Amino acid sequence: MLHRHAHCARVEGPFYYAERNFYPGRSFADLADLNEQFVTWCRQKSKRTIRTIGSRPLDLYETERNALRPLPGFIPEVYALHQRLVDLEGYVHLHSNRYSVPADFIGRSLEVRETKERVLMFDGPRRVATHKREPEGSGQRITLSEHCPPGRRRPHNRKRQLPSREERTLRSAANEFAHLLDAMAKKRGRSLRQIRRLYRMYLDYPTESLRKAITEALTYKLLDLARIEKMTLRRIAGDYFNLSAHPSARPDDSEEPNE
Repeated sequence: MLHRHAHCARVEGPFYYAERNFYPGRSFADLADLNEQFVTWCRQKSKRTIRTIGSRPLDLYETERNALRPLPGFIPEVYALHQRLVDLEGYVHLHSNRYSVPADFIGRSLEVRETKERVLMFDGPRRVATHKREPEGSGQRITLSEHCPPGRRRPHNRKRQLPSREERTLRSAANEFAHLLDAMAKKRGRSLRQIRRLYRMYLDYPTESLRKAITEALTYKLLDLARIEKMTLRRIAGDYFNLSAHPSARPDDSEEPNE
């Protein structure tokens, strides 16, 4: 039992030393930066003299170098093997990240080989996609330019959508309309159908009532035009109609007509 504990200490000791001496006070841009800093740190530490062995690790390595067996000429790349189903958008999910594949493989099962630095997708023996491996849990969606989802243009080929006549009119009519259009475009993209609906509301309802309703809606980050239209109608009703009187209290029914 004592021998076993001594063996565990011999194996775990270097990890404990690195955790206490390398990580504290450092920051890393990514995994590659961490590895680069760690290699530099190891080279510096190999030059120090260890009291228990009375020598430097660098000197011991030079002494043993001639006795070490050379590595083989080819070392197969080590990888973890996964089976994944391509989702409806053409992505493979792995450790919270999504990696694109050609649209032809939507709905099909692919073999995923995860190496230290890459993620490779295979359909049988044929490789169909290669990605740089992203850190686990980072929640990224990585799309290669040749894997553009079906029905969508590639971002660098997308033409800038010019404002429609209705949008130009709304933006020039009042700042509230411009603020609402900007908020809608930021959340959902520019929708001509929504712009035309707002333009119809602009033509149908008093501008001041609509502006006040939009201001109130934006205060609560409300962008639903149906709700904004109801808010506008309530304002119109309050501004133009007296709804407090009871419908039965009509002047012609209040008393009997004189004979």
